[in-house]
Amino acid sequence: MKLRHNIGRTWLAAIFGFVLPLGVAHAQEIPTQLLKNTEVKQLRGIAVEPMTGPIRCDNAGNIYLQTYQYPDPLAAPVRRFTQEGKWLPELSLGQREEFKNKWYQIRDFQTGASGNTFVLVISSEKGKDGWAAGPSDVSVVEFDEDGKPDTVIKLDTAADFFAGQLEVFPDGKFLVGGFKVVRGPGYVPQNGVQAPREVYIGSYSQDSHLIAEFHPTPPPAKETAPETHDAERTAETSKQEKQNSAKESWSGKGFMPEDMVVGQDGNAYFFHKSAIPVIYVLSENGEFVRQFFVALPSPNARPWQIRSLPGLKLLVDFIEDVGEDSSAGQIDYFDMIDSQSSETISRYKLLPRDGGIIACYSEPYDFVFLGGDPQGFTTIVHASPK
Repeated sequence: MKLRHNIGRTWLAAIFGFVLPLGVAHAQEIPTQLLKNTEVKQLRGIAVEPMTGPIRCDNAGNIYLQTYQYPDPLAAPVRRFTQEGKWLPELSLGQREEFKNKWYQIRDFQTGASGNTFVLVISSEKGKDGWAAGPSDVSVVEFDEDGKPDTVIKLDTAADFFAGQLEVFPDGKFLVGGFKVVRGPGYVPQNGVQAPREVYIGSYSQDSHLIAEFHPTPPPAKETAPETHDAERTAETSKQEKQNSAKESWSGKGFMPEDMVVGQDGNAYFFHKSAIPVIYVLSENGEFVRQFFVALPSPNARPWQIRSLPGLKLLVDFIEDVGEDSSAGQIDYFDMIDSQSSETISRYKLLPRDGGIIACYSEPYDFVFLGGDPQGFTTIVHASPK
């Protein structure tokens, strides 16, 4: 029993209704190296549980995640443990007055260089049904190394902003991504139809004030995307993609699980998962620097997440179902990309029988995954190219 079979890929999803033009440019064939398990270590004190968001690692290699909590999974604390299986104090919002008797969700979290953790939270008054009632606040909560919530910074966010991704720059500024509802002139609400929305990224100072905002727009038609195995997708295919994304959401309350990292160059890399994925590069002040497309590694691969690596590199993860759905497992592709030239340096492939869910990567070529064994215990799995 593998962890990926137990938890699936239960990240929240939604549809931005925003597709990039599908021009084609020649792309060099990238040799693919197969990853194989090199070590599997059982953590007897940590059972396999469904997860509801990203897995992060801090500088010490400790693992951070959220496990499913009924009835609102994203209200669960961030749990963390060492790669030897020792539990560390969990990061819970219940210790702060700001969130008592409130509805709240943890949308993202990032580990800091000194053992601290930053958590992105949305909160509002709680209705009679226990869910949100009224407008939501967006806050960043900083936890210290001992798991205590030191500070709560309520951000000066725009109206109708649904926050989903957090990055923290070394100087303390915050970059928050998500989407914003757009109701243009003449807009008429329709029952059962979501209002138009667009990707939105806000840059905030340490004292919560908005510095800049960025609204990604489709590039001009003359721009071309890199050649992919499915660059000729039709409008019907894009429609099917949207339907598939909707299947991954919970009761329509989720949003697209975009991903964002701060690179070694000090810029943020926002991974937008459109039909052909694009990465937007933003400065610490939220200013647009550039953008580049990322080629899909196979016809049925879907963009999943991005990591920052030493040496001005990015690691982009794609997933592909085996068969018609994920019941038979999923293949991972990992593309290592030069963040300055946007060129793919190398590509790795992980078959369902190996690995698990990506947790960390360290040089040279050591991929660390969370897996699960037949006894129901979590495993730490190391894999490298063979």
